[in-house]
Amino acid sequence: PEKIKEGLNSAFNRVKKSLNVPGFRKGKVPRQIFNEMYGEEALYQEALNDLLPEAYSNAVKEADINPVDQPQIDVESMESDAAWVLTAKVTVEPEVELGQY
Repeated sequence: PEKIKEGLNSAFNRVKKSLNVPGFRKGKVPRQIFNEMYGEEALYQEALNDLLPEAYSNAVKEADINPVDQPQIDVESMESDAAWVLTAKVTVEPEVELGQY
């Protein structure tokens, strides 16, 4: 959850730069106002784009696999106060055993 909060903060800082909200200068909207207008869920995709490469790389190393193509990512659950659960489906490099000739 700590990494998720960091990812959401980073996503908010990027998104707010291009955001025009009446009563605030461009890029100066407070987080609370943003959440009231759009909801924190509006930042989830941006945060996922930040966090996914590192999480995927760690999962591949932990599983000790060698993927040969891009993963298909399925989101199981995304909540700001809990760990995000994602499933990655990949094609792995086949193990080839040569027999006797």
